[in-house]
Amino acid sequence: MNKFRNKIIKEKITFIKLPKTITNIPNAAFFCCYSLKEVIASEKLKTIGRNAFYDCTSLVRVSIPSSVNLIDVGAFFGCSSLKKFDFPDSLEII
Repeated sequence: MNKFRNKIIKEKITFIKLPKTITNIPNAAFFCCYSLKEVIASEKLKTIGRNAFYDCTSLVRVSIPSSVNLIDVGAFFGCSSLKKFDFPDSLEII
């Protein structure tokens, strides 16, 4: 049941604005959120985990703050609609 509910929720998410309390996006956090179009992170975010946005095929815009220093392997793999990705100068590891 929980797996089914998560699938329904993931299909409805179109926009994410992460609060200042989030410093890390865990591995596969938004894995296969097919309707997700935009992500805006706060200045407190430091890392984006492995496959965090894997296969988010509707994702077109991502704003990454200068506080981020790590984007892990496959974080945006399969994001075939991605058109705008603001990379911070502080990024150390992709």
